[in-house]
Amino acid sequence: PGPVVKVLVIAGNEGFTQGPVGYASAIAKARSLGVVVHTIHCGSRGDGVAGMWEDAARKGGGLYAHID
Repeated sequence: PGPVVKVLVIAGNEGFTQGPVGYASAIAKARSLGVVVHTIHCGSRGDGVAGMWEDAARKGGGLYAHID
């Protein structure tokens, strides 16, 4: 068998900081398990950056994309 790749893709149109669990700690947990986190913001690039989608992808070792 080949290597195992663990990837999480999160997409949405709201700010990435909503919810009871801080995204930085959740992403750190995923990374500790070998998971790469990619994000896709449904909106403008600037809104995704301001909404912390780009930061989440960077912290997750993944890529940030947006669908305007």
